[in-house]
Amino acid sequence: MFYDAGKQAAAYHYGLGAWAGGLGAVALQMLLDKDLRHQFITPHVPGAKPEIHPQVIRDAAKIAPLLKNLDPETSRIGIGALPGTGKSQLAATLAKELGMKHHDADLYMGKAPIPKGSIAERYDMLVNQDPEQFDALLHLRRPGSSRGSTMESMVDTDAVDAANQQQFSAAKGKALHPTDTAWLKMKPKGGFGTKDLDQSFVNKSYLAKKLAPSIAGAAAGLIATYLLRRK
Repeated sequence: MFYDAGKQAAAYHYGLGAWAGGLGAVALQMLLDKDLRHQFITPHVPGAKPEIHPQVIRDAAKIAPLLKNLDPETSRIGIGALPGTGKSQLAATLAKELGMKHHDADLYMGKAPIPKGSIAERYDMLVNQDPEQFDALLHLRRPGSSRGSTMESMVDTDAVDAANQQQFSAAKGKALHPTDTAWLKMKPKGGFGTKDLDQSFVNKSYLAKKLAPSIAGAAAGLIATYLLRRK
């Protein structure tokens, strides 16, 4: 009995120690690494409105006429581009022009189908969603900002942007070039003919890679505590 009690006490001692040590390592890394701290602290000014990207108005004026034949009630348009390229503003502007809804895919988790009559945008839209549901694909190829929302800042957006470009290139249909930095493909009769790309080549979260050893140590300690406790 005393042996069992001692063994359980040791399990708690070492298991919880490893768990606390892992969390401590996470906290220490956050303290010493300013880049990690920046991932969680995104400057925000209450009530501030985002600046209009200088190309949005020009883009919308040239892109909208190419989409006029789409049914605003049933069609779907997907926009994929780096954070800070003005894709949200372009989606909102085109939605007004075409009588459609602006769908901010950042607000929705998973790969739920895009609602009909929507222009959806997200930095990983072309690889996060099945392109076959869209009637048109838009990809903006212009410099953006990798410091968007906290979630976006934890993702290697350049790698995702490269994946978006590959998905766009793989889709069937003629690639239109309405502006210097915007590319458009209308869905051909037989469909785009492509499925979601394998994203294994897309670099994982910078934050996850940075904290992986510490988080793994904490998880291992917690699991050890649970398993030894049951014996």
